[in-house]
Amino acid sequence: MNNIFITEPDKSTLLIVDDNMNNIQVLANMLSNNGFNVEFATNGKSALQWMEEETFDLILLDVMMPEMNGFEVCEKIRKTKKYKEIPVIFLTAKTDKESTVKGFNSGGNDYLTKPFDQRELLARVNTQLELKRNRDKLTRVNSWLEQKVAERTKELNLALTEVTHLNNKLLQLDEVKSEFLKMISHEIRTPLNGIIGFTDIIKNSNESEPLMEYIELLEHSAQRLEKFSLNALLFTSLKLGNYVIDSNTANLNDLLKKCEEEVSKKVKEKNLRVQIYCQPNYNLKLDQELISTAVVLILDNAIRFSPDNAEINIITQQDLEKLILTVNDNGVGFSPSALKNLFEFFGSGEQHLDQHVGMGLALAYQIMIAHKGKIEVKNLKEGGASVTLTLPLNISE
Repeated sequence: MNNIFITEPDKSTLLIVDDNMNNIQVLANMLSNNGFNVEFATNGKSALQWMEEETFDLILLDVMMPEMNGFEVCEKIRKTKKYKEIPVIFLTAKTDKESTVKGFNSGGNDYLTKPFDQRELLARVNTQLELKRNRDKLTRVNSWLEQKVAERTKELNLALTEVTHLNNKLLQLDEVKSEFLKMISHEIRTPLNGIIGFTDIIKNSNESEPLMEYIELLEHSAQRLEKFSLNALLFTSLKLGNYVIDSNTANLNDLLKKCEEEVSKKVKEKNLRVQIYCQPNYNLKLDQELISTAVVLILDNAIRFSPDNAEINIITQQDLEKLILTVNDNGVGFSPSALKNLFEFFGSGEQHLDQHVGMGLALAYQIMIAHKGKIEVKNLKEGGASVTLTLPLNISE
């Protein structure tokens, strides 16, 4: 901010206004000898005219003058914006309080009575000049600050316009992305439905055993691709806030049994046991389809990384404000790297050492956000992993 301060001139220029030339000469000599530039006027009218042409730092103004006295001159000075801040010191032989008050009311800064002491005069002149210099500096600082604020405001407005423009572009991209995924999902599922239908027909025919194995592999791949397509579309809809929650009353025990049935084939393949610890009369309001999807995703993950003949436990608890649903398994647990980005789409959120990359926990996380709930994941001390869903819902028995 150094550039906003202008170096003060070596000498200040003072204007003496007095109708007595002797007084003017005494004052002029005294002030000149002390380093001031001095000009003078013998009446108020000529003083005001001169101030139109020259700039003065201070005015020494006699009160008693013909035609226009000092009070009247000072009032005219204060009414003009250009002269408003010029210090005015009245010089007068009057000592009554009424004259003093009138002098200040007319806009004077100080008051000296004749005859005056030279030291007092110089002290008061220097004081008023210093005050003026400080006011001028403050004015320049304020002007500089206003300029900087205006510049910064302009920059911020430009930045805001740019951000708004970019945000609108992002919204458009989100819409395009959402529509693109819907289209891709539709285009994938249409031929998949045909493939799955034909595999069912072939499986029901009398084909050879090796061919049936290939058909089953084809069917599994098609079902997996269809599931991925649906989950990707659901994830995008939840992420963009486009999914409308369809809350309805459901029995939690029934919901969990249906989830168990959905993964029963995978459970049988590994000879696993799924134990549900849930009171049969838990009824609560939620989006059954979404919560079922989250539970199945977590069960899929637990099944995938559990050893054969292991056990998976589903445990529910409740208090006055929330329902807590926990799925524990005896698998390999989550690797340290997986724990760092559990809920990222296509992050290594699944169990194991950065393998089987998918969207399971990321989608479950978005489902819990939609229900204003939360999901927590940890490794168990005795081995295996634990995934907990917390639903802040009112439960009625």
